Amino acid sequence: MATIIKRKKAYSVVYNFTDEEGKTSQKWETYHTYKDALKRKAEVENELISGTYVPPTSQTVSEFLHDFVTIYGEKKWGVSMYDASCALIANYINPVIGDLKIQSITTRVVDKYIQTLRKTHSVAARTRKPTSKYVTDKTIEKVSKLLRCTFGQAVRWELIGKNPFQNPILPKTDYKRRDIWTAGMIRVALDHCTDSKLYVAINLAFACSLRMGEILGLTWNNVHITDEDIAKDDAWIYIDKELTRASARAIEMLGERDIYYTFQPLLCNTHTRLILKKPKTESSIRKIWLPKTLAYILRKWKRNRKMK
Repeated sequence: MATIIKRKKAYSVVYNFTDEEGKTSQKWETYHTYKDALKRKAEVENELISGTYVPPTSQTVSEFLHDFVTIYGEKKWGVSMYDASCALIANYINPVIGDLKIQSITTRVVDKYIQTLRKTHSVAARTRKPTSKYVTDKTIEKVSKLLRCTFGQAVRWELIGKNPFQNPILPKTDYKRRDIWTAGMIRVALDHCTDSKLYVAINLAFACSLRMGEILGLTWNNVHITDEDIAKDDAWIYIDKELTRASARAIEMLGERDIYYTFQPLLCNTHTRLILKKPKTESSIRKIWLPKTLAYILRKWKRNRKMK
């Protein structure tokens, strides 16, 4: 099924294969030693017999990423994930390895790519400057995670034999432990807070462990603070949506899936939109009981809002 032909000081493994269009073609693979050629000959024959042989393709990484985002990303990702992934592809993947053929990406190429990223300048976003001169280790970890998923799909679609991003050599990422406010700090913050909206938000954040998007997405129909609820010590809120910002392109590409409302921008030339959307995971949809103190704070806030 495969033969070895000596060509000057090299050895070529020659074999026929059937491409995606059903056409039979011949392929020559050159090796410097007869031992390597013999090993490759055995591999090719085994792959052809078992049906695991992957025909060569000229598709580049950037071309495949376009297909990946269109076929996989638009079905699996939310708007935030879509924006973040497209930014990583545009800033740190396509400019470095986008022109390489997808079948040329080996584990060695991956390790060199990660080394290159560590010497690559960070790209500034529209609204903020980069926090470091070069790509951070955390960003490299995100890029690797995205490409591991990407090349996993390439294996599934039978474009490559194995995933070269399965076990890359990544730089050690140091995660800084966040400082936690003490009860005294929270009390000082509340005592000095003069903005009523911020006062309510601070109480919700610390008493209910809510994220900013969850606080901003909270609506009165999900707040249960009646006299009966408070008397039974059963006041609660239900988190089933969050407020976030997404690009107009992501909203257009993904449609209105999991988006409850899109706010109209104040400026006509803005590229982003504020949206009210479903939380990213099912576990984020939850019921949270309120302390009586916070229930009364919310009632007072609601009463003052009605009076205005």
